[in-house]
Amino acid sequence: MNINPDRKCFVQRDNTLSLNLAFAYVVSIFLVANFEGLKLFSIGVSSMVSALMLFYSFIKGCLTKRFVLYTHPGQKLLFMVMLWAAISLYLTKILPSKAIPDEVSSYPWTTGLNSSTLRGFSFLVRLFLSLFAIEFIIVAIDTKKKYFQVINCFLVLYSLVCCFIVAQILLYALLKVSIGYIYYDSSLFRVGGYVGEPSLMACILAGGYFLVLGVLKSKLDEIIFSHKHLKLLLAVATIDLFFTFSSAWLIGVFVVFLFVSRNYFSKKQLIVLLTIVFVALIYFLPFQEALIAKVYREATGLNPRTFSWIAGYNIFLQNIFTGVGIGQSVFFMPINMANIWDYLLDYDAYNEMIAVRFPPLNTHIQWLAETGIIGLTLIICLFHTLFTSRKRIDIEYQPLVKLGFGCGLAVYMISMNAVPDYYYVGYFNFLIAMYIAGLKIYSSPREARVLS
Repeated sequence: MNINPDRKCFVQRDNTLSLNLAFAYVVSIFLVANFEGLKLFSIGVSSMVSALMLFYSFIKGCLTKRFVLYTHPGQKLLFMVMLWAAISLYLTKILPSKAIPDEVSSYPWTTGLNSSTLRGFSFLVRLFLSLFAIEFIIVAIDTKKKYFQVINCFLVLYSLVCCFIVAQILLYALLKVSIGYIYYDSSLFRVGGYVGEPSLMACILAGGYFLVLGVLKSKLDEIIFSHKHLKLLLAVATIDLFFTFSSAWLIGVFVVFLFVSRNYFSKKQLIVLLTIVFVALIYFLPFQEALIAKVYREATGLNPRTFSWIAGYNIFLQNIFTGVGIGQSVFFMPINMANIWDYLLDYDAYNEMIAVRFPPLNTHIQWLAETGIIGLTLIICLFHTLFTSRKRIDIEYQPLVKLGFGCGLAVYMISMNAVPDYYYVGYFNFLIAMYIAGLKIYSSPREARVLS
């Protein structure tokens, strides 16, 4: 059988090119910011890398005349999530009862990809690129060697980020020298790192926190950092995370830590760690005000965040089964927020809020409002399938996969209750892909399905 030399050469280089794209995706998840400087036509860096993955896969498929996917836990549900998002969006275009309110066209932010015509489709493309990136990484990282190469790449970047933030803290606390983004509020200052918003910085730190912990507990020779370096990195990451004063992400990390700690720490270690945390919360007034008082106020009172939850839930009640279409909840928020403010008679605050895009500040409620009960059920089934997978991971690698990536996912699922649009974040997709890849590599032999 004669094989085209060009095609043979391309196939031989495939592993290297695919792995390099996976590396590029790891870099991209750290390149997030609250300004447009790291975006092209409002498209994030991770989405651009995902588009490159898609282009490369198409070219490779045409040359080799086949497309390869590895079957894995949750794969069918990922496809079903994408299919349902497309169906629910299509229904909003053909059903008069789901028509976007006419007054939307008067809002200053409904232009370009945020227009009523394009926003839903652009979010559907974002979802597709997110799911494709997950599948691509699972296929590209198919050996233990590649898995550790990607983890080491992540740890190097994570270390650089943590060092930058601790430098921010020390320079400002000791010399009042400001680098990057620092926000001063009464008796405390919050660090935003290089990204701008402290909560976004906390998202990056929290996502990798348990991976550092998992690598520490695994004690694997394949990791390029020493045990001492990893302990120092964990300590620095803890300090950095606290100084973001992001209650959503700190609570997410704390809750997950409490839930899994008994499996990985001795009672003595737990007592010491929890004592340090409680002393900091009780006697360090800035932490007490920023975390305990803030959480109490938001849990017991009404504020813009809880208003957005109520409005998002009202949108869901009006569109229980199919929602209002992916990405389109923002078009229905003003009228639902108006009903709440009409009751509270605070029109100035309302006018300020509709001047900008304001989705439900809860990713799960947002998804529920946009895809209905069917969409949320698919998401719940997906993560239930992943977290209860029957695949048995070698005990040596359990801390790496389950503690490192599984707990990182759990943190995101908890903290998403206070932030919108996080199903499409590259960091979240990376955690899903690496968790599934870990299940594949460190349990039963891989199964390949070839699509001709």
